[in-house]
This record gives sequence, structure tokens and C-alpha cells, in this order.
Amino acid sequence: MKNTSPLLRWSITVFTCGILATALFYINQKQSNASVGQTPPEFPEMVEAIKVSSTLWSPKTKALGEVVALRTITLRNELEGSIISLNLPSGGQVSAGQTLVQLDVSEEQARLVNAKAALELAEIELRRNKKLYQQKIVSQDNYDKARIQVTIKQAEVQAVTSLINKKTIKAPFDAITGLHTLEVGQYLSANSEINTLVGIDEKIWVDFKLPQQYANINKHSDVLIQAPYSEQTIKGKIVAQNTLLNKAARSLTFRAQIENNKQLFKPGTVVSVLAPTSEPTEALKIPTSAIMRDQFTNYVYVLTPAKDNKNYRAKRQEIDLGDEHGENTVVLSGLAMNDLIVSIGAFKLRPDMLVTFTPQATLEQAAN
Repeated sequence: MKNTSPLLRWSITVFTCGILATALFYINQKQSNASVGQTPPEFPEMVEAIKVSSTLWSPKTKALGEVVALRTITLRNELEGSIISLNLPSGGQVSAGQTLVQLDVSEEQARLVNAKAALELAEIELRRNKKLYQQKIVSQDNYDKARIQVTIKQAEVQAVTSLINKKTIKAPFDAITGLHTLEVGQYLSANSEINTLVGIDEKIWVDFKLPQQYANINKHSDVLIQAPYSEQTIKGKIVAQNTLLNKAARSLTFRAQIENNKQLFKPGTVVSVLAPTSEPTEALKIPTSAIMRDQFTNYVYVLTPAKDNKNYRAKRQEIDLGDEHGENTVVLSGLAMNDLIVSIGAFKLRPDMLVTFTPQATLEQAAN
């Protein structure tokens, strides 16, 4: 009896452990069943909110436009001749009245000297005949012939001077020149294309086309111009429109004018034009940051008071959007004036989620 077998001792140990394990299991099971009927506490998510406000808005349509210089000209020589002087920088700036190309005028200059000498002789003869006519020495006929000779010689001088001017090609206005391959000594036939000049102006035009249903757009409406290689948008104003529709495309061409002080737009550049299609009306606006998007629709979270009257519940609300204006976007439908929506933090919400927000931030944003 004193020497208990090892098997008996192990049996007693295993039996005791089994009793303890069974007791612990029933205790845990009882606690778990007791907690099933309890709801875990719900903590509100912190966001920023703002009330829906109104703004003046007009529907707009997008079109492609082309930049057109106010002043542009293609220089051509009216008369043939060889280049004896060239002051035409490729892609450079020239001033109004600057001589760009001088053709050979040596023959015309000789003729001009001869014409001026003949004019001087005719004027001397006229003065002499006038004096004699006043003294009743020569007849009226001789005096008239001398006067007419002066007129003829003056015309000859003007004709030769005109030929010289036609062979002297000058810049008609301050401009930027195009590229060329002209050289001194080169012979130019009549009506040869010399260069294209684009005027240096603080303003520039943008021509664009709209469908015929927009033909009655206000002539002085504002438009927004944006180059494809830049995010900068420039405000312009419609200054003219074509009188006839394009028969093939049934569209009407409009012309807008914009500031171009920094020469951002080059003539011929294709730009995007945002033009109004009707007069401004009052519409709702919300911060762009409040808008959530999925593959089907645009939506925001509208806040409604919770049952505790301390927090709010988030309700997903689908909306139709208009144009963007800076940090705000126009809402066409889905919201009402003074609706409280989540402006920042909507990405972490889900429908019917408990929400709270900072009253101070909301009031400041609503005031703004």
C-alpha cells in the first residue's frame, strides 16, 4: 500500500486535469452567452462638414479653337531684282518701318537723278515764263505749257521714286519674323514669298466653332481658354461671330479675344474653349473635395441628426454635377439648399455610419 503504482498516480493526475478543464469551459461558455445579448459601443467618426450654398452658374460647352494673330502678313516683292541688302533676322523681332530687304535699284536711282534734273529745268522755265507773262511779253499759251511741263516732270520723279520704294521692302508694324533662306545677291522673281510677319500685340484672337443650336450666344459672353500643354486657364471675351453657318458641319464660327502679354499662345495653336450656352442662373455649389465617385455615379454623404441628438448619421446621396469653379462644383440635382454634407473625410465613411464634426470648422466654412 505504501508503494503506489506509477500508473495509478498518472491516472489520478489526468482525471484531475480533465475536471479542471471541464470547469473552465463551462465558465467561459456562460460568460460568452451572457455577452451575446449586449451591443458593443459605437464610436462616431470625425469629419468636416459644410452647408450647401448657391452661386451664379451658366451651362457651358467645350470646343476646340485655333489661336489667330491680330496682325499677320506674308511679304512678297512686287518687282523682280537682286538682293543687295538684307536685314531680316530669322525668327527675330523687327520694328515698324525697318528696311528688311533691299533689291538692286541702281538703274532707278540713275533715272531718278535724271528726272529730278528735268524737273528743276522745268521749274526754272516756269518761273521765267511767269515773269514774262506778267510783263505781257509772252502769251498765256507759253505760260500754260511751262506750267504743265513742271507737272509732267513731277509725275516722272514720283514714278521713279515709286519703283525704288517697291524694291525696298519694309516692316509695316512691330512683328516677329518667320524663318527664311534668303541671301545677299540672290535673285528674286516678281511675287516671290519673302517672309511671314506676326504682329507683336498684347491681345490675340481665338476662333472656335459651335453647333447651330448655340448660334444665339451673347456676343460679349466670357469664355475660358486653355492650352493643351498647360493647366493655366485664361479668361477671354467673345468679340465677333460669323454671319453664315458652315453648310457642311452646320456650325457657326465665333471669335474670342484674350490677353497675351507673356506671349503664351502662338498663332495656330489648338486650344480648348469653354463657352456659355445660356445666361447665368442661380445654382447650388459644394466643395469638390466632398464629391465621391465610383464606376456608376457621383455621390456625397449627407448628415442627418442621430437619435442621441448629439451626433449625425451619414447618408449616401447620388448627385448630378455641373461645371467646376475653382475649389467648388455646381450640383444640378440631388441636394437642396442648406443640406449638411461631409466636405472632408468622406472617404472613410459608409452609409448609416455615426459621424461627428467640428462645429467651429463647419460654421466658418458655411460663412465663407
